Amino acid sequence: MPADNQQQWRRYAIYPRPLAGVSSVDLSMDIFGHRIDLPVHAAASAAHGLWHPHGEVETARGVRAVGSILALSHGSTRSPAQVAPHSGPYLQQLYLPQERDVALPFITEVTGLGAIGLILTIDQIPVPFEQPFRLAGQAGAVVPHWQAYPPGTLPASSFSAADITWLTGHSELPVIVKGIMHPDDARVALDAGAGAIVVSNHGGRQFPGAATPSEVLSSVAAAVNGRVPVYVDSGICGADDVVRALCLGADAVFLGRPIVRALAAGGANAVTTLLTELRDQVASLLALAGVGNLADCGPEMLLARSGGSVQ
Repeated sequence: MPADNQQQWRRYAIYPRPLAGVSSVDLSMDIFGHRIDLPVHAAASAAHGLWHPHGEVETARGVRAVGSILALSHGSTRSPAQVAPHSGPYLQQLYLPQERDVALPFITEVTGLGAIGLILTIDQIPVPFEQPFRLAGQAGAVVPHWQAYPPGTLPASSFSAADITWLTGHSELPVIVKGIMHPDDARVALDAGAGAIVVSNHGGRQFPGAATPSEVLSSVAAAVNGRVPVYVDSGICGADDVVRALCLGADAVFLGRPIVRALAAGGANAVTTLLTELRDQVASLLALAGVGNLADCGPEMLLARSGGSVQ
């Protein structure tokens, strides 16, 4: 459940270290050759048209203004061609169809539009559980119709390392594998050619009873061992959660629900305000924790609330 994701991040307390003398914090980071101003990015959440009449175009404007990066959902209500001029370099999330070659024109299109990476979601397998969050959008919002694949295309019903290898072999873009929740799966993905990992349980909506990202992040990061970037989403609500994620081994976090709630409340300006405040809050927390840059974040900054240090 989504509440489990949120609660589990709070199992960790952050050690204050005010005598470290940190007066400034550098939050900038590299993502596939592009410099980003903060380690908080907009997750690939679907149907932004439920929240704002301009949908993902408005989200892209807000994200770009603060120097972050947008992951555009396969389930976007605006096409990549409509969004890309407003986003600048972006990440394109996709689901694979049963007939893999159906995806090739879409991959070619988004590459030409300026996508700098493909996010392959691997936990899409249909399940009979309600997803009420999808129905909670802004009342009266106009939802344009857009499809990445031809009508009637069936989604993949399972995944294996061969799918990652297939995608890396048919695209010049790095493939970011989203939905990794076990260190062994991380190793399999890397061996298959993954360019990055996203630790995610799909917001806690896809698999009731599943482990949460905060519980597995450190073990997945240890398995990756710096070979590729490790990102995380699901249940991150505030700056303290971002800091916890960085300390547990994430290079950056993806933010989903807070982004669309800001979008609904005030469009691009509210998205920019949210991310700007998060940037400043994360910088303040890291300074108080005695850390001046992202590379120095580590588990020694955390205390497990059940007692003892974090391994």
